[in-house]
Amino acid sequence: MQICEDTTNATYSIVSYTSNSVMINHQVYTRSLIVAPHHLILDWPLFSINELSLSTLQSLLDLNPEIILLGTGQTFKMPNPALWLNALPSKIGIEYMSTSSAIRTYAALSAEGRNVVAGLIFEINES
Repeated sequence: MQICEDTTNATYSIVSYTSNSVMINHQVYTRSLIVAPHHLILDWPLFSINELSLSTLQSLLDLNPEIILLGTGQTFKMPNPALWLNALPSKIGIEYMSTSSAIRTYAALSAEGRNVVAGLIFEINES
């Protein structure tokens, strides 16, 4: 799906996406990653929401966002809430949704100039 033009000064803009990839600045990515308006972390080592841990969560928190969007894969899956209880500062909002929903929400919030970070999980099925 093509995303509308982003007119903000963000360094990293989502251009389009499919069910198993995202195009950021005209480069396609098929592995889980973290994107914020001025940060792109390509080595986020998650292949499913079940692998979310305090260390992978910390990669999102280190960017000091006001909002965290967690794309849980092709479908919505609720992560273990215990991970967030002690790690999430009270002034940070967190939203869980499918990865495609997180991409669309990130694009909209980023275009508004919001301090948002998205952790996008692209599931790898090892068969």
